[in-house]
Amino acid sequence: MFWSEESWEDDEPGAAGCPCGSEEFEAAVGRTTCSVRWQRDGTRHRISAALQARANAKELITWDLNLRHWDLLAAERLLEGRCAGSPLGSQGRGVSGSYKGAPMEPSGVIEALWDRIQARDWSGVADLVAEDVVVEWPVSAERIVGNKNFVAVNSEYPGGWSIRVLRIVADGSEVVSEVEVPHDEFGVFRVASFWTIQQGRIVRGREYWTSVGADPRPEWRAALVEPM
Repeated sequence: MFWSEESWEDDEPGAAGCPCGSEEFEAAVGRTTCSVRWQRDGTRHRISAALQARANAKELITWDLNLRHWDLLAAERLLEGRCAGSPLGSQGRGVSGSYKGAPMEPSGVIEALWDRIQARDWSGVADLVAEDVVVEWPVSAERIVGNKNFVAVNSEYPGGWSIRVLRIVADGSEVVSEVEVPHDEFGVFRVASFWTIQQGRIVRGREYWTSVGADPRPEWRAALVEPM
């Protein structure tokens, strides 16, 4: 990696220093001093996903970052090569080789998964899924085995859909996501997904797909419930 942990000023828990000290970085983060707030609200996951998607699209380098110190604007400037400490250089040129950091946290993997599905970034989706992944769909009694099949099942579904992540909850390597998928022709779907992550990749999944209002309300509980 192009910086070391020692380059961060961890003595102050509310701020971190610039790894290169360049004026370009200061301009990128929009501050007179080169320090940025730590991100504790999920922003670092969004930064990591955005960086990987953009780097993959430009076929520059392999990114697998666990960013803790930069806001999104600074990360974008870094990707564009405006920080002198960037591996892309001051002119934004690509370099050969692969820069690998620690794997994304499990919740970040699933956040990136849905972001890339929404972006139709199928090569990016494949990067997040183990070669021998097994994903089960109990509602339709189907099992998807293998990276290529998982990507194909998602990429070949008829167009007209979008992704709206409702929540992501993680406990260690286990992650649960609740997602709404509106479709222009088929209506609104919901999926509750249970994922197992190892070394930054999805190894197992179980997804419960249904459409909103698909099951009729029985008369016996009509007085006990109300419509959503």
